[in-house]
Amino acid sequence: MNSLLVESNGLKYQGYEQKESLIWRGVPYATTRRFEKPEKYLPEGYPENNIIDCNEEIEAYQLSAFLNENEREFSFYSKEFRTDRKGRLIKYADSPMTLNIITPKEGGNYPVFVFIHGGGFETGTVGETPYGYTEEYAKRGVILVSIGYRLNVFSYYNNMNLGLFDQDFAIRWVYDNIANFGGNKEQIIIGGQSAGAMSTIDLLLTKRLEGIVKGAIVMSGAGPLPKFAGPRGLEEQKWYWEKIEEKAGCHSLDDMKNVDPEVLWKAYYEARKEKCPLFLQQPGIDGEIIPMQPLECLKKKIDLDVPVILGVTGQDFMPLVIYIFALNWAKNHAKRGMSPIYGYFFDKTPPGGDYKAFHAIDLWYAFGNMDKCWRGFKNDDEALKNEICDYFANFIKTLNPNSGTLPLWNPVTKKFKGFRYFNGLNDGHIMPGKAKRLHLKVLLKDHGPM
Repeated sequence: MNSLLVESNGLKYQGYEQKESLIWRGVPYATTRRFEKPEKYLPEGYPENNIIDCNEEIEAYQLSAFLNENEREFSFYSKEFRTDRKGRLIKYADSPMTLNIITPKEGGNYPVFVFIHGGGFETGTVGETPYGYTEEYAKRGVILVSIGYRLNVFSYYNNMNLGLFDQDFAIRWVYDNIANFGGNKEQIIIGGQSAGAMSTIDLLLTKRLEGIVKGAIVMSGAGPLPKFAGPRGLEEQKWYWEKIEEKAGCHSLDDMKNVDPEVLWKAYYEARKEKCPLFLQQPGIDGEIIPMQPLECLKKKIDLDVPVILGVTGQDFMPLVIYIFALNWAKNHAKRGMSPIYGYFFDKTPPGGDYKAFHAIDLWYAFGNMDKCWRGFKNDDEALKNEICDYFANFIKTLNPNSGTLPLWNPVTKKFKGFRYFNGLNDGHIMPGKAKRLHLKVLLKDHGPM
């Protein structure tokens, strides 16, 4: 059995036992000051016996810190993923640099899946219900790590991209420390959903994580974006940040660093509601972690060559467009002779609610915890969840989702353009023609909650 008290990096981390796994909640991986890059974590006044009690999460400042999100624009996803938070004391901070680590109970040398949560770069936590405490991967011999990082104005003010630097720092912390939790640092797969998937793609645009990251799982993140939808340089965004500075009553970077967080967030929120093009709702080109337009990175061949699982849902955000971007990325990998991309199209309607395969529904099927959801999932949902978790676990272990017990999942090649079709009926692969027709129907008259 793994020890619940893990020593690493001069500190001791106290974990807790779940039914079929061990969990460390709120493991600090860095220290940050507002609008500065992350640094090595040094506790203020060492805890007793250098032991950190890992049973509490600290969340990034976001909508739920200052407004009732159940009555606002995120109410659908609040109900979907946060009903278990009622009655819990939630802590928010400028420095939410924590991880959740979930391991098998038995000691070993397990592959590691580092997951980056979504939330439009504005909201989200390491502990959302589908993946926050899931035991599906521990049961399959995989360690799951989820990352907390800075969001909204606290992250990408003036194209600082601090959330991405947080993620990069966290992945390196995992590489340096995960062996003490029973993990194999030579088998780290990163991934995420929505903004977490877009972040994963951003981290793959250069080779800065070469030798550390061996593969990626990208859920509803499309692919490297063209200029009209992708990141921009600071010169195109300066007017927006100046508007926020004005609303916050700030006249310098020092003012922005010291203004009350609620004042700063509300200034950002008001500016966002007035006018906020898509390129302002994501990290920008900073010349370092995002050095240039994503498609330019591919053209110059500076992107990291690793195998990828890449998925979309039937009622996804930006239907049709997101699928085309995903397909084009997979085709680019094949054309350049790079590592394979395995595409999936999730199109199963869940029980309960008014929507079909909406953006983020695949989180329940990729991570489990269905018993904690209000929807009342049925046996066929459980079966599809087990299939997808098996595919993902195989990929994390071997960089190939296939095994002898699962239906064959073919990668995209120069000749084959199919995505695995997860509709609960085991219909094999869906080809581009049908996928585009289904997404066009969604685009015209069958929208999800986005």
